[in-house]
Order: sequence, then structure tokens, then C-alpha cells
Amino acid sequence: LRTLSVDVIKAKRFKVVVDYDPGNLSLLLPSFLSALGCSVSIPRRPDAANHGPKHLLEMLDSVSSLAKSVVTQQANLGVIVDSNAERLIVIDERGDRVSDDLFVALMSLLVLKAQEGATVAVPVTAPGIIEDMARSYRGRVIRTRANPRSVMEKVIEEKIFIGEKGLPGFQAPFDALFSFGKILETVARDGISLSELVSMVPQFFISKRSVKCPWDAKGKVMRTLI
Repeated sequence: LRTLSVDVIKAKRFKVVVDYDPGNLSLLLPSFLSALGCSVSIPRRPDAANHGPKHLLEMLDSVSSLAKSVVTQQANLGVIVDSNAERLIVIDERGDRVSDDLFVALMSLLVLKAQEGATVAVPVTAPGIIEDMARSYRGRVIRTRANPRSVMEKVIEEKIFIGEKGLPGFQAPFDALFSFGKILETVARDGISLSELVSMVPQFFISKRSVKCPWDAKGKVMRTLI
């Protein structure tokens, strides 16, 4: 909360639809949203266990129903949080999900908008338009290997998000609540909707496909990629 403009967020009185695992987050997520002045709606579950999404596959299963709730309740946005509060799925006020690749670009945009000349660290697999945005905001992009540890190591090395006593602060790609708070802060500060914020990310396209690899070729392929 000390890293966010709490008063700016509270003034907007956001209505948010949230799906999460109450087993792990019941003492953390509701109090966080309450401190930000959010009106919170939690989807009703058909199962008696009231079990929320714990991992990515369960989170993805919740997207369709949560998107409908966001639209019917005229909420500002919807979020799904995994049981470790690391992964975040965001749905805008129109019921559209922010894809994983778009989310990386969106969080990069928030960093670049917050401070001129900022540096962002993203994996080599992230969209190339991040460099375009960085040029617009006179920022810098550092590419890392495509795994969380490499991104975090580069963040520390380049002193990105360094907090109190020179220690690494929150890292948006791996902290759902921090990412969520920063999204609310930006939307509130700029007086725009989430879909308008997302539209500020230049359009991009990523083509992905799976290629079968014979077992005896795996070593060579891995060495080539490394």
C-alpha cells in the first residue's frame, strides 16, 4: 500500500469482480481491496466447497463466467488470482480478457508511464512493441532469458523497482496484488477505463506453433537454442 497512491484509487470507488482461492488469500485479498476503497463482488459457486482457482488451468476455467459477471454487474474490471498470489488474469469492463503477452506489454507500459526514462526487463519472448513504447517514453528495455529467475535477476542487477534499504521491491510479473494495484492506480490517475488503458499498447501479433522433436535430437536443439 505504501507503493500506491491509495487516496487516488479510493476516490474512484472501483467496482471489481474477484475470483480467488479463499483458503490462501481470505486474510489478504479482501483487506487489500478494502484499503483501496473497492466495492467487491465474488462470483457464487455451484459447488458446496466454495473452492476458488488455485492454479492456471482453474483460473482459465473461471474466465468465461467472471467476464459475464463483470458485464452484467457493470463493474470496472474483473480479476482472477491464483492461490499463491503470483498469477493474475485481468478482464476489462467489456468482458475482454487481457492475454498473457498483452499483460506483459501492459505492465511495461505502466512502468514507462510512471517515470520518464524508466527501465523495464522482459523475456526474449515478449512482444517487440515494448521497445516501441520505450522509445516513446524515453525508456529502456532489457531482454532476459525466458524464465522467471532470469527476469528477477536482471531486475535486481539493473536496480529496477528497488525499494527500502536498497533491496528489491515488488516485481509486477510475479506479484498479482502489486500488479492489480498498479493497474487501478493508473486507471484512476489518468481517468480512463481499463479497455482504454489497454488500447494504449500498440497492436501486435504473435504466431506460436508446436513442433515435434525426435528424442535423439533434443540435446542438439536445446544447445542451439541456448
